[in-house]
Amino acid sequence: MERSDRRESGAGGRGTRRWRVATVALVGVFVLLLTSCFGDGTYRVGYDPGQLRPGTTYSTAGGQGCHWVEWVGGWLGIVVRGPEHRTTAAERQIHTIGPYTSAAFSSDGCGIWVRTSAQIPLSPPLADKPAGMWRVPTDMAYGTWTAPGGSGCYWARLRDFLAGGRSIITSHSGGGRPVVRVGRSVHGFESTGCGTWHWHGTG
Repeated sequence: MERSDRRESGAGGRGTRRWRVATVALVGVFVLLLTSCFGDGTYRVGYDPGQLRPGTTYSTAGGQGCHWVEWVGGWLGIVVRGPEHRTTAAERQIHTIGPYTSAAFSSDGCGIWVRTSAQIPLSPPLADKPAGMWRVPTDMAYGTWTAPGGSGCYWARLRDFLAGGRSIITSHSGGGRPVVRVGRSVHGFESTGCGTWHWHGTG
């Protein structure tokens, strides 16, 4: 009887573990759906079931092969909103998908895209910032920032993450050590090839 009870207890334990694993998996799927995460592919943008809702997202992976593009004029890209973006390093991309119900968004090699929250920073605002895109002031504090720079250094102060020339307030590329003032009119910052950025106060 004792051996039989032990077998039953062991079987019950395995069943409980399987149930817990299944529950965790379902919770994970629910979280992905709740946060509207999505992976590489091409998606229609809109508010109908199964469509990609407009909003600001960030990529969780990047690389030399990471690129994305958003279309406004139709599924086959008759009119392109913003240039196609390619990263040259493992740099975070942030993009606001515009509220155009006929648009489409496509990415390849960028990993999972995650909806951003204005209240949740992707990095402590005063912490050093590697290359990539950052929201101001949620991820990157107001003030003066410097980096080592280099011949391939490019940086831009952004008014939004819609992409395209209208999103850029000022930009610079080239050698020298950059010193950038990030004021209250700036809502985003982007850099590549400049090294790590350090905060030097509000002055």
